[in-house]
Amino acid sequence: MERYFSRLAVLILSCGLLLSMAFADVQSFANTTAADLESVRVPNVIGDDSRIATRKLERRGLQADIVLETGRCAPYTVVETFPEAEQTVEDGTIVLMVVCEPLLMPDLTGLMQDEAIRQLRALGIEPVLVETNDGRFPDEMVWSSTPPPNQPIPPAPQDVILFVIDQSSGSGAAPANPGTAPTATPRPGGGPNPTAAPTNAPTEEPTEEPTEEPTEEPTDEPYPGP
Repeated sequence: MERYFSRLAVLILSCGLLLSMAFADVQSFANTTAADLESVRVPNVIGDDSRIATRKLERRGLQADIVLETGRCAPYTVVETFPEAEQTVEDGTIVLMVVCEPLLMPDLTGLMQDEAIRQLRALGIEPVLVETNDGRFPDEMVWSSTPPPNQPIPPAPQDVILFVIDQSSGSGAAPANPGTAPTATPRPGGGPNPTAAPTNAPTEEPTEEPTEEPTEEPTDEPYPGP
């Protein structure tokens, strides 16, 4: 009987030892996992250039992935992130960055005003019209734009300008040959123009008759000789 209780005691002690060793292993594993999976905060990179934003994420132990989205914004800047800024994530998490690819100004030079406006409205842009007068171009033709063709469209709507010809603006078209002197009108039937008649009449009047008369009368006596 004593031998039975001795064996039972040994068995109980053995089970307790095994349980304590298993608990120690579990606790050690939990501590190791918490150390390996350190949590970090996602930095705020909205408005940063995509290259600068990538470096900020990598310094926090995060990875960057980029998705391009076309729009009216500063070229290649971050407009949104997933996860969002200041959220706590595990070390090594991939952060998706939405980067703006700039919308380029279409070439509208030579188009009529209505067609140019239609194309811009299709892009969500309401342009500002500036009218000018120039007789070299047809009425309502677009001759220039701001920004120029193939340049990024700025975010501010008032920065998109179309310069349009308006012949009724009243500024007057430039002459075809500026500085040309007017020509004389020819006579009916041809031939040279008549020369102008003299306009200055003689102004001198004839002189008066001499008024002085001789004072000495001639004498009949001969002139004495030598």
